[in-house]
Amino acid sequence: MFFTAFSFIDRWLLRTLKLLCGITFCIVVFSVIMGIVFRYVFRSPLPWVEELSRLSFVWATFLGACVATREKRHLKIVIFSGRLGRTGEAIHDIVVSCFALFFLIVVLWQGRLVYEAMSMQMYAGMPISQKWQALPIVLGSAMMAAYFMSILIAGIIALLRKGRLA
Repeated sequence: MFFTAFSFIDRWLLRTLKLLCGITFCIVVFSVIMGIVFRYVFRSPLPWVEELSRLSFVWATFLGACVATREKRHLKIVIFSGRLGRTGEAIHDIVVSCFALFFLIVVLWQGRLVYEAMSMQMYAGMPISQKWQALPIVLGSAMMAAYFMSILIAGIIALLRKGRLA
């Protein structure tokens, strides 16, 4: 029962992340095109377009990294790991997950500091705080850390099962 509910939440979260990633990427493309048209065709640049595209790009990057991590396509070297066999692939997943978790812990720690610093600044062309640009760093890193933790646990379980069967 617990795993069924967890699986449902996981699938729902993955679909939501993909949708949000697509929306933010469309906002990036639309705002850049709109900025170009207004600057070079109408000769009247919009002041908020660059800020919106930068904000959306940061969100799209970290949401996309979460999706790639969840689908185990983020730090995987397919040519190398495909030749290792099940035991080698489990060890590969454990090593990659440990390095990624260390990196993400550092990013989370520093991202929290960046978030606090940026929360006091406002965008010049938009009436919102710049903390919204630092928020995906913290949220995305935390979500990727959770995904890498599950990959790490799955790799350890695979190695333990392999040892028990041998």
